[in-house]
Amino acid sequence: MRLSGIVCEYNPLHGGHFKQLSFVKKQSDFVICVMSGSFVQRGEPAMFDKFIRTEWAICAGADAVFEIPAAAVEQSAQGYADASIRLLASLGVDDVWFGSETESIDALIPLATLYRSEPEQFTQAFQSALKRGLSYPAARQAAAEHCLGSLPKTVFSPNATLGIHYINANHRLGSPLTLHALPRTLGVSGAGIRRSIMANEPIKDVPAFVSQTISGLQPVDINSLSQAILYRLRCMSIQQIGRLPDISEGFENRLSSAAGQATGVSSLLSLAATRRYPVSRIKRILMQALLCIDSSIVQSLRENGPGYARLLGLRVGAEKLLGELQQRATIPIVSRPAKHKDNDCFAVDIRATDLHALAAGLPAGLDFTRAIVRV
Repeated sequence: MRLSGIVCEYNPLHGGHFKQLSFVKKQSDFVICVMSGSFVQRGEPAMFDKFIRTEWAICAGADAVFEIPAAAVEQSAQGYADASIRLLASLGVDDVWFGSETESIDALIPLATLYRSEPEQFTQAFQSALKRGLSYPAARQAAAEHCLGSLPKTVFSPNATLGIHYINANHRLGSPLTLHALPRTLGVSGAGIRRSIMANEPIKDVPAFVSQTISGLQPVDINSLSQAILYRLRCMSIQQIGRLPDISEGFENRLSSAAGQATGVSSLLSLAATRRYPVSRIKRILMQALLCIDSSIVQSLRENGPGYARLLGLRVGAEKLLGELQQRATIPIVSRPAKHKDNDCFAVDIRATDLHALAAGLPAGLDFTRAIVRV
């Protein structure tokens, strides 16, 4: 039995995702998605809750959907990729497929190898680029081109960059998975679709089962949590902010000051952002603060990976897959959340669900009242 895995957000699921799932289904016996739950890696709440996004995934072709722990989602691309690959490996998946702006995975391997080894030549070029005032991503690109020569710009695109992290995460695990890159061909972006939804404009390039559902849902974005974010930061001491996993170099002082001056999350980000701390990194820090993600949880994830696999949804008729996963998995498959609520990492997932529900005007406790999605 050949099992394929996809790391996803489906925020929301669009035509490109549908095309990817359709292709991967033809290469596999079953397709398993590991999905960001209530929050996404950009440091924002998902636009819609994880249960409806799980339903979309199954309608589009997924056979099972598992949740990536929220504490892993709110890390850098490297931490997110590492936890996702570890989760898929722990479930016994054979292949992993990811969208990329490149034609194949071969275009990413030289850059992945360079980032993994970080020779002195790369380090010196990177530090030199930072001193010239380049941002962190631009400095890494300049250093890579210094070492490898001119490279296609596509290898530095967002999905290709995430693919490089998947490659290196798999390498660190001893390469138990076979990775495949699928060229992205859809013209519209997920960000563009989200903007249309928030502006109440017509939505293009999403399957009918998605567009029909969205019309009755309340979308959520980071502004939905604006006051909660400011309240949380203003209640924290500078020392407490400094202990958040992604804080270093005294940034806690700047963030605390910005929280005292800001009137909303947009002004907070404007006041706090620097070259070393771009908006995306700060938003992840804000989510770490809101969800009470401490360094011990993150350290455990980095050393051991996710210690459980939370099952969100299973396709009707895919019971054979669940039996196979229970044989292959090296970590517990969680289908009854109440039994795991005392696990520190799982407790973050529960807080994330409750916080998302608050932003969406829903009651708390959905992790315990919503059944596994079956479609």
